[in-house]
Amino acid sequence: MNKKILAVILVIAVVLVGVTVYFILEESEPEGMFVPEVDFNLFESVPGFVVVRVRHYDGRMIVPGIYLPYIEDETYTVYSALRMASMLSSYSGMQNIVTRGSGQMLYVIEMAGLAEREYGPASGWIFEVNGERINVGAGVFELRGGDVVVWRYTVDGR
Repeated sequence: MNKKILAVILVIAVVLVGVTVYFILEESEPEGMFVPEVDFNLFESVPGFVVVRVRHYDGRMIVPGIYLPYIEDETYTVYSALRMASMLSSYSGMQNIVTRGSGQMLYVIEMAGLAEREYGPASGWIFEVNGERINVGAGVFELRGGDVVVWRYTVDGR
């Protein structure tokens, strides 16, 4: 079977599973922007997928995990994976991501209702890939299947 057709079928299947889970959770999800506490390894990878998570500064998960099928012929950057995850997230605050710059200099200024410097001069969004803080722009760091990206709002720059 053609690789592109298989990839499209895989994406459709993942979206259908996500929509089903969304409707199941929508009835039981508490009010507010946070999902219930989930006990999992924050950087647990899934072969063949790029996982995107978004975490509040107090440790609560805003987006516990969006699983994006990894397609060999495509280029996924940390930022492009975040944009795809924001489109699939059930939390409406993820729909409005504000950035500055591009490529190596791309910086996320605001998402999920949290903006840089909102909680002090060193507060803002940082990201880690597979548990390691990456010191290059989100617009250039390329991901592979099995990578886990965690965006975290920090109040002290760490």
